[in-house]
Amino acid sequence: MCDHKTYREMQARKDVAGLIFSYATKQCADCGSVLWSQKNEAQFQRWLGAQRKRHGDKFVVQKVQIPSDLADFAIELAESNHSTTSAVFQACLSFYFIRGASQPELLEVLANVQPGAQPLIIQSKFRVKPKLFVKLDASAKLFNQNMNEVASWVIQRVLYAARAGLQSMRNEIEFALAA
Repeated sequence: MCDHKTYREMQARKDVAGLIFSYATKQCADCGSVLWSQKNEAQFQRWLGAQRKRHGDKFVVQKVQIPSDLADFAIELAESNHSTTSAVFQACLSFYFIRGASQPELLEVLANVQPGAQPLIIQSKFRVKPKLFVKLDASAKLFNQNMNEVASWVIQRVLYAARAGLQSMRNEIEFALAA
């Protein structure tokens, strides 16, 4: 195990869905680990915001496939909360990536959800916030899928669990829609 005591300055790159963030940082001379500091994070968040303005089309999830009964449930949630289905889908993704990160047991429950094999419909597209975009991209790379496949998988399971009676999940989605 390395103690990371000796560093050298370097220029590093981070690829987010084909957009390249370049930054100055330090690298451990012993093991090669690259330091990610609060300063790097702040620069990265500013860069992401600029990328969303310049390349808005990159921050759009397209062709999310969900069974028609879940699509109807998403429409019901949207209407009862004076919102849109796009906002419901984004709330599902946020719930999974943000709440699930702190509650592994929740991720396990969702991983075991089987939404069924109803006919699919396609949600043409919806915009995601930069942090969510980064999480989708990282998950897609991790599972060797595209972001649309990851988004479909997550949205299906969160909606199915919320509809099937996991009231806390439905409450979280409705809370996000009310914000």
